Amino acid sequence: MPGLRIQLFKHTSRLGYLYPRGSLLVVPVGPARFRWYPDAGTAGRAAAFSFKHQDKIYTLFYAHCEEPLWESGTEINMGDLAARSGCSGNSESCGVALDEDGRTDHVHVGLKPGTELKKSSPYFDPAIALTWHMRPPNS
Repeated sequence: MPGLRIQLFKHTSRLGYLYPRGSLLVVPVGPARFRWYPDAGTAGRAAAFSFKHQDKIYTLFYAHCEEPLWESGTEINMGDLAARSGCSGNSESCGVALDEDGRTDHVHVGLKPGTELKKSSPYFDPAIALTWHMRPPNS
């Protein structure tokens, strides 16, 4: 996708997408139940999607969001717009221009078992199980 650079951040098992602040984030799974976490610690504000895959429940989430486009508890579908990317939580250098024709703005994408974003539960590499669909502004 033009303008999208993907980087696996080594300090987490979540994928980090370098993405302009305010970008619309698309629901990559579905059907799913949307949850908004206004304070997910270092992840800042997070949009989460609980869904069933092979008879198990998982929650996929975007960290460092700005605002939700749904109320918590709403049933949503793959391809729906979910939230806007932001600069919340532990993303202090958000908005800084890079020499390589880009910015430091980013969201993390994580996958956990169950329905909650608990620090104690393990992360799975979301690239193993899913294909991502993110839409940059004006596309």
